[in-house]
Amino acid sequence: MAGPNSTEPALEAVLAAFPVAVYSTDVVGRITYYNEAAAELWGRRPLLNQDRWCGSLRLWTLDRVLVPHDECPMAVAIKENRPIRNIQALAERPDRTFVRFAPLPTPIQDTSGHLLGGINVLLDMTGFCPDSVPSQGSPDPRRLASLSPRERDVLNGIVGGGSNKIIARALGISPRTVEVHRRNLLAKLDVSSVAEMVRISMKSHE
Repeated sequence: MAGPNSTEPALEAVLAAFPVAVYSTDVVGRITYYNEAAAELWGRRPLLNQDRWCGSLRLWTLDRVLVPHDECPMAVAIKENRPIRNIQALAERPDRTFVRFAPLPTPIQDTSGHLLGGINVLLDMTGFCPDSVPSQGSPDPRRLASLSPRERDVLNGIVGGGSNKIIARALGISPRTVEVHRRNLLAKLDVSSVAEMVRISMKSHE
């Protein structure tokens, strides 16, 4: 029993009608089920048995640090075989909007304690903490025009989800120099977070 898809239809019907986002994965993180509330929170419909760990386009900490899907709370819960509680994160949707949420991932075990997968409930916290969600206003194109060629290269690396080390290796510069460019980008783009920086860059390509 890797998830609700393999349970009795009655349970799946209950989860489908549940007003809170719920999804499940198998033991290697493949998403096996999600309800309509989860699709709405993510702003997308991940492919069952293909997409892994999390259904959001991207995942960020509240400090605007990009979290790889294989390091998300659901992944930690399954890899460490323990429930994860008392954390919040930002889910980025394909339209570049953000949802602050509290995940409640819990491993699923059989009667002998063998790990089968996990189930995750996502509580939308945006209405309780609206100031923590990046603004969605239109970016000023003059901000991007002020960037140097090297700053644009670093920005492209950030948008691609690269760490300072990966970006530094690709550009032939030091990680410390990448960090300096990151700070300059925040100042020039007049944003307070990497998530907002990414949004401005993506908006400019629409």
